[in-house]
Amino acid sequence: MFGKNWEGTQRFEPIPLELRDLNQVFEIDQLCFKPELAFPKSFVRFLLSSPDCLGLGIKEEGKLIGFVIAQAENLNRVRLITLDVREEYRRRKIGEKLLEYLHQFLKAKGFSQIVLETAVDNGPAIKLYQKMGYEPVRIKKGYYPDGMDAILMEKKF
Repeated sequence: MFGKNWEGTQRFEPIPLELRDLNQVFEIDQLCFKPELAFPKSFVRFLLSSPDCLGLGIKEEGKLIGFVIAQAENLNRVRLITLDVREEYRRRKIGEKLLEYLHQFLKAKGFSQIVLETAVDNGPAIKLYQKMGYEPVRIKKGYYPDGMDAILMEKKF
C-alpha cells in the first residue's frame, strides 16, 4: 500500500511542509478534530509561513497523509502544535515516523525540550507520546474550547 518508500529499498523521510500544502494541511486538520477544536485556515497559513514553525509531512503519491507542526518558544524549548494523520492511514507508525524525525531535527538544532498538550480522553495520542518518551507534567483544567482538560506533556533531549 505504501509503495517503495515503505517496503522497498528506499528509506522514507518526512518532507518539509510549504505554504503550497496549505489546503491539504487544513483539510486533514478539519478531519482530525471537532469543528470547535480544528484550526482556522488563517492560523494554518500563519503556522506554515512563520519562521518559528516547522511543519513536516508524509505524502503518498502527492497526497498529504499526515503531518506534524512545531513552534519554537525560545532557543531551548519547542511546542508541538499538532500531529495529524488521515484516519485511513492511522496505526501504521506514521505519527511515530514524524515524531522521530522531528525529535532528531530539534536535537541537532540544539533544542533541549519539547512540550505539548493533548486531551485527557485521547488515549491513542497519550499512548503514542509516552512511547516516544514524553512524560506527563500536569493537567490543564478546561484547556480546550469545549471545556475538556488537557495533559501537558514534555520530552527532554
